[in-house]
Amino acid sequence: MAVIAPFTNTLSLHSLEIELAQMAALVETNLVNVISALERRDVAGAAAIIPTDKRIDAYHSTIEMAVYKLLEHERPTAKQIREMMTIIKISADLERVGDLAKNIARRLCIINQDLAGPSHNGLARMGRMSLQQLSDVLNAYSAQDLTAARAVWIGDNEVDELYYSVFRELTLAMKENTDRVKDTTHMVFIAKNFERVGDHATNIAEALHFSLTGDQLNDERVKSEEKSGSFTVPDKQG
Repeated sequence: MAVIAPFTNTLSLHSLEIELAQMAALVETNLVNVISALERRDVAGAAAIIPTDKRIDAYHSTIEMAVYKLLEHERPTAKQIREMMTIIKISADLERVGDLAKNIARRLCIINQDLAGPSHNGLARMGRMSLQQLSDVLNAYSAQDLTAARAVWIGDNEVDELYYSVFRELTLAMKENTDRVKDTTHMVFIAKNFERVGDHATNIAEALHFSLTGDQLNDERVKSEEKSGSFTVPDKQG
């Protein structure tokens, strides 16, 4: 989990990194807590996550404004500009992961908590895998480790494969038990939200690669849906 650094009011690249570390720690905590709520079927725990998303949004806004002020009042080098743009990109991805955790929490408050079985277990596995991807890429950013970042980028296919497996189980469950279509639909969107967390982890890996090299990370992966012919469901954010 990302380490929370002490707050400083000094407007600098270092202070931006501190703000980002604090934001990352909160996002990871929310993701950990929503996975725990899913596994334990803890509605109260899920509900407690929802209001904390406002703090994540506040971090995102603070980081954006700080970068704009630095660009306006300082004369950063090309490397420093790349670093600041990377911080903005990572902050944006973390903000979206925070939204995803909030959305999952909301759905957990709605669905029938008596639902269990392979699909429920698959959702928990997806949550843990997406959390690992996010933690690994944030550690890679902290260490400025291109090799670790690339491993996360390549590993996104594993999250995708698990998503398609869970998706198939859930759609089959809908056909077999039409009385639970509404609850199962919420579970489909939870699965999609976890899959999107993995996508944001790969975005962070790409941003780190660009920051350190000035080049885009070459797309050498074959996405899982291209191999399997599978399709995804739309993702409702908010």
